[in-house]
Amino acid sequence: MPTKNLTTQTAPAENYELSTEVQSEIEQMIRQDRGNAYQPLKLLGVVNKDRIWISLQGTEEPIGKFETLDCHIVAAVISRAAYGTKDQRVPSCSSINAGKTGNLHPEYGVALNIPDGQPCATCPWNKFGTGRNEDGTPGKGKFCKERRNILALTQEFSEPVILSISPSSLNAWDSYVSGLTQMRPPSYFVAHKTRVSVTVKKENNNEFGLAVFESLGKLPEADVKNAFALRAEFQPLLERVAATNDTATIQHIIDPDMPDEPNDQDIPF
Repeated sequence: MPTKNLTTQTAPAENYELSTEVQSEIEQMIRQDRGNAYQPLKLLGVVNKDRIWISLQGTEEPIGKFETLDCHIVAAVISRAAYGTKDQRVPSCSSINAGKTGNLHPEYGVALNIPDGQPCATCPWNKFGTGRNEDGTPGKGKFCKERRNILALTQEFSEPVILSISPSSLNAWDSYVSGLTQMRPPSYFVAHKTRVSVTVKKENNNEFGLAVFESLGKLPEADVKNAFALRAEFQPLLERVAATNDTATIQHIIDPDMPDEPNDQDIPF
């Protein structure tokens, strides 16, 4: 009875072309293995000055810088994190369930004097006026930073990109989505191609970039239906991505010790 070749001998490595059937099997295998054989959602996009920086987790330099990014947004969730000091590498508390409850750090979280699992909606650190300025003085923002993690499909990358929207750009995002939902009939970002760009703002000797969102028009129905399927597949994974201020890392619940960037408390709200 013939058996499969189980030896480790392989053909020399070259750029072999795969048949359509085999390529289809590989793509099916990728979909099956996401979240199991490997953790996806490793591409993070943030607004940095006048560009959108796209970085791969674990790398120090961005793999792409864009003035504009045309994309298809399929999902978006709230993400929150509170950092006790500017140089703190992990958050004192973070939300990894779409901004519903807090996950306290066993050491840094003690100083917050709140229970683990504190509902974010009623948390005392999720209030304006609890923030801190660079010099440690009270600020007008929130101590716990709220962001939006937006899952976007782009022509530039084969895997979805997480666009992490900072507190200073939340109004732009909320206004964009609200405008779509107020159309007749109501629409949503899953049905539109979206352009994300950057506008530079100066305030109190600070210069920083703000995200700008605009619709480039409605997408074909086939693309919208595809977005429904991708949303169902990726949203549970997106909700496990904690807020981070780092332009080069993404902090996952399965990788909670990834370093974080300095707090953005010096950015006006």
